[in-house]
Amino acid sequence: KNTLIVEDPKGIEIIKPVLRGRDITRYHYNQEKYIILSKNGINIEEHYPAIFNYFNSFDSNFKNRGAQGTHWTNLRASSFYEDFKLPKIIWIELSDKNKFCVCLEEIYLLNSAYFLIPPEGIDIYFLTGLLNSSAIKFFLSLIANTSGVGTLRWINIYVKDFPIKRDIIIEDMIAELSKQIHYFKNQDLNADTSLPESQIDQLVYRLYGLSEEEI
Repeated sequence: KNTLIVEDPKGIEIIKPVLRGRDITRYHYNQEKYIILSKNGINIEEHYPAIFNYFNSFDSNFKNRGAQGTHWTNLRASSFYEDFKLPKIIWIELSDKNKFCVCLEEIYLLNSAYFLIPPEGIDIYFLTGLLNSSAIKFFLSLIANTSGVGTLRWINIYVKDFPIKRDIIIEDMIAELSKQIHYFKNQDLNADTSLPESQIDQLVYRLYGLSEEEI
């Protein structure tokens, strides 16, 4: 990234941060990689010569790959490139534990991760806290597939199917705790957030009206 930008500062326009699945953890992500977002309609050779020369340094397998756009320098078409610019909740597919995180930046994801845009009127921190709760993990364990070794597969079609119960007071409390955890994890990934996470669990039990026996 730095080399390409030094050679041609204009390249920063299409060099964007990207996350792999391994970069996403519970309430935190670590962004360190970049993608050249050469979408259809962008003439790389004409407008970004340094990036074109970089692309041109690869062999014929790159130029003749199947997943490409209208020109070999373009990425294949996608209907949701713009969604990556929006506040979103991100997570990985294979995990024994809920690993949902708020992402407010324009960051793109590789196919080892998923994202969702919160429904209108639902706080993104509340929804993340809810998704990271023990109750939702239990619910998803009942409907989701597992890998060959028993790890839960947090696939989008299952995650989007969980029921959202509304109570503005409890939602605000969960959102505030979720914000605290995100702050702590951004300061120190190893920070002990067991107390606010336990408090979120208790609030979710209240939200769904679970009895002690059900809990």
